[in-house]
Amino acid sequence: MNYLSSASVDVTYRCNLRCRHCFDFGGECAYEEMNDDELISVFRQLALIDLSSICICGGEPILRFDLIRRAVRLVKELNQGTLVSMVSNGILWTEEIADALKRDGLDLVQFSLDGISDASYDHVRLSNGKLHRVLDAIKIARRHGIRVAVASLPHARNIREYPSIISFCEKEGVSDFRAQPLMPLGRGELNYKDLCLTPEQNDALAAYLSARNAVSQMQITWGDPVDHLYMYRETGRIPQICVNAYGELSVSPYLPITIWNLNRNTLREYIDLEIDRYALRHPIVEKCLARIEELSDFTSIQQGLPVLFKERNIDISKELEDAARVHGDKLRKSS
Repeated sequence: MNYLSSASVDVTYRCNLRCRHCFDFGGECAYEEMNDDELISVFRQLALIDLSSICICGGEPILRFDLIRRAVRLVKELNQGTLVSMVSNGILWTEEIADALKRDGLDLVQFSLDGISDASYDHVRLSNGKLHRVLDAIKIARRHGIRVAVASLPHARNIREYPSIISFCEKEGVSDFRAQPLMPLGRGELNYKDLCLTPEQNDALAAYLSARNAVSQMQITWGDPVDHLYMYRETGRIPQICVNAYGELSVSPYLPITIWNLNRNTLREYIDLEIDRYALRHPIVEKCLARIEELSDFTSIQQGLPVLFKERNIDISKELEDAARVHGDKLRKSS
């Protein structure tokens, strides 16, 4: 039985913004990313396994527009049942972009909406008055029949705007709305004190979102980025495939640990060798997971680890491969 449920692929870390909360330092990463053919190979491998969804992430994916069009078409040709989504800040979206992506087969786009006024939005996004383009992008995508989700960062300047933000999303036919607290990672760590809510504000917003969800046609959730790590510890498996822009698979987008490299090995080998099991039992991974109990435990600088997205990951992929192959050889000899 296939234990894998979903995948995310970072197609670039280039970005047209320099948001103050960005956990992956969008626009600052200096390492060479996969070229178009290498990325298409990744999407081909993902499409050939039975995943419920594949998300195209960044950076800002629209900066590699021709590539993501090829990727969406390929996945839909090889596996029509896989939901293909992407995340975007929305600022570069046009009628032409939405029309092309809809024809290619894009099912869903998640836009980021961190305020409903220029002052609150730009307190985080530093877009110089581009909020109107995000609001237009939501309308444009819906006009072209693309399902729209919205992610929102609660911060000190937008906390009172959530009734208006949610009302706008409901009016425009947004299907899913997720608020996720500020993560102390990347630029978010550098600006944490200025942006983060008080515990009382967090609690009040969570209660409001829960009450609003009960009467809304949208699905409204309060995200918790630690949840997936709890699940990994409980099940001993990693059901998500997280591919960075260099072709590496990581335990989590929030941990700088590479457990597989698609430039050297195939995804089929990763699955057949059950590399995720070995990864979760590796001392470095075990130590990281053991110390993360709540959001504040995430930091860009963790003891003994590189700075996430600023320095290259610790790469334990060859070690995991060797351990899995040796174990497999022993099982075959004993049977």
